[in-house]
Amino acid sequence: MCNKLSRPYGRYEGTRTKDKLWFTYANSRGITLLELLITIAVSVILLGAMFLSFVIGLRRWEEASINSLLTRNALFSLDKITREIRQATNLYEAEANKLTIDVDINPLDSNTSPERVSYYLDSLDNTLLMRKVWGGGGSPDKIRVLTNNVHSLEFTYRDGNNNTLSFPVTISEVRLIEIKLVLRESGREFSLSNSAYLRNIQ
Repeated sequence: MCNKLSRPYGRYEGTRTKDKLWFTYANSRGITLLELLITIAVSVILLGAMFLSFVIGLRRWEEASINSLLTRNALFSLDKITREIRQATNLYEAEANKLTIDVDINPLDSNTSPERVSYYLDSLDNTLLMRKVWGGGGSPDKIRVLTNNVHSLEFTYRDGNNNTLSFPVTISEVRLIEIKLVLRESGREFSLSNSAYLRNIQ
């Protein structure tokens, strides 16, 4: 009776052992060379796509940063020039790339005498837009850079009938000044124009 009971138990254990051995063998084969190559290829493709997306995103961020910088600098510079032209009491020099006016740059101080102010491109580096306040009474000139990355600066002068004046300009005929400023950096370009009437000059 013991033998009869032990036989089926023995066959059952034998079957479990065989299945376990086959399972161990099937999972101990590793991966084939073809599977390895496919895995590497897929990994390379995924990494390449991720790198490309990163490069495109970085490039767009750089372009947006450059556009923002050029826009901010152009707006600041043109606003400064336009505001002072409108407040000018005298037009001293009117050239295509240089403008000189007399204007009270500090209207709130006790000195009501106007200062002479020039806007021009630096002679050594024409990508710099300069603003010079002429010194008086032995005082030195005050020169500062309004913006860099300048590609061009153009002044256009019009008379009271809105006619464009040719160079050399007759200063007494000027009533309106148009300013065009173009900034360029890393292949990106930003152009801005504005105009200002000489309100205090008859």
